[in-house]
Amino acid sequence: MPDAISLPPMFRVRQHFSRPQVTDIPGEIASQLAKLTAGRVSRGQRVALAVGSRGIASLPVMVKTVIDELRASGAEPLIVPAMGSHGGGTPEGQTAMLATLGITPEAMECPIEAAMESPVRVTLPAGVPIHFSAAALAADHVIMLNRIKLHTGFAGPYQSGMAKMLLLGLGKHEGAKAIHAASRRFSFEEMVNAALPALLPTIPLLGGLAVIENAFEEVGRIQAVPAERILADEPALLEQATAWMPQLPFEEIDVLVIDRIGKNLSGTGLDTNVVSRKVHDNHAMPGERPAVHRIVARALTEETRGNALGVGLCEFITDRLKSAINFEYTYINAVTSNHVAGCKMPPSFPTDRKAIEAAAASLFDLNPAELRMVRIRSTLELTELEVSPALRAEVDANEDLETLSTPEPWAFDESGELADLEFRVH
Repeated sequence: MPDAISLPPMFRVRQHFSRPQVTDIPGEIASQLAKLTAGRVSRGQRVALAVGSRGIASLPVMVKTVIDELRASGAEPLIVPAMGSHGGGTPEGQTAMLATLGITPEAMECPIEAAMESPVRVTLPAGVPIHFSAAALAADHVIMLNRIKLHTGFAGPYQSGMAKMLLLGLGKHEGAKAIHAASRRFSFEEMVNAALPALLPTIPLLGGLAVIENAFEEVGRIQAVPAERILADEPALLEQATAWMPQLPFEEIDVLVIDRIGKNLSGTGLDTNVVSRKVHDNHAMPGERPAVHRIVARALTEETRGNALGVGLCEFITDRLKSAINFEYTYINAVTSNHVAGCKMPPSFPTDRKAIEAAAASLFDLNPAELRMVRIRSTLELTELEVSPALRAEVDANEDLETLSTPEPWAFDESGELADLEFRVH
């Protein structure tokens, strides 16, 4: 165990971002949904709503509104989990994962059909099989509801969005495995451009309701995209999402402490676009900012249900996080996504204090007072953060940063633990 180290005090900072916001979410969902269903959905038809594993802002409200609107038109709605291998790749696990997001048959007043069968619909010339959910295929129509944002591994104009939900999420476990395996030979953009024109004529997809969040984890835009427009429209939506995405406002961070990681927050538990580890799991590549040298993760979210994919990107964790890992779920996701390094186990420590002190001590060439330390609640929640005095000059030089407090010692309790960061009213 490393010797105790004197950690620098921390002060609270608020980032100021633009805040586009959909104020009437049910109304906007109803309006956009009508663009997909008008004249195409008949009374008595079964309509499958594809819902993923991400904790999207206002997700239960949006899902319930879609269900209610479909039922009001005379259709018979159902929900299909569209999350590839998440939830252990089982119907029970995927249904339970939706429940952690507030999506249950009781709350939505709608059945959830979580069967994992996904027959091959087309095979690309390169030999890549494209699967699609049997439960969705059995419906008369399919609609996707998902967020558009940068992916933690894919690059290019199609990342985390409609094309990904279509090929991986609705491909279920086998489909996700096939796409990730092919990613060793082809870029995701190449697979999207080859697969969608072949797949779309074989499935009853009406289109998607694309959601873009602002930097405050609020719904900033909802856009209906007909199936035939996904290839053309998704790149511009990704550009909009990237422009609104919050980032860490520093060039270099010695120790980044993250309160929570989990699949509901990011595909790798912590967003590689935020911590600058999209190319290499444990350090920034040239051009990636900020360069983060040590990451300490304190806990898993409850919603991730033990899936700790992404823990391998951290240098230090707590025993509390390690004890919460469901290794079966994590390993299935790691193998399916071809991200085996993402589940490698970093050293764990009995308390928050011990883990954070170990991270600081590992940077033995730095005086503790010079440590550039940052603490965040998660990579999805960056409106407020705590920083050390070594970053004061960068804070003062950034007009989008507001100092909220003076430097104070770390608030460890008697057992060496921290309470999660609580955001102030903003």
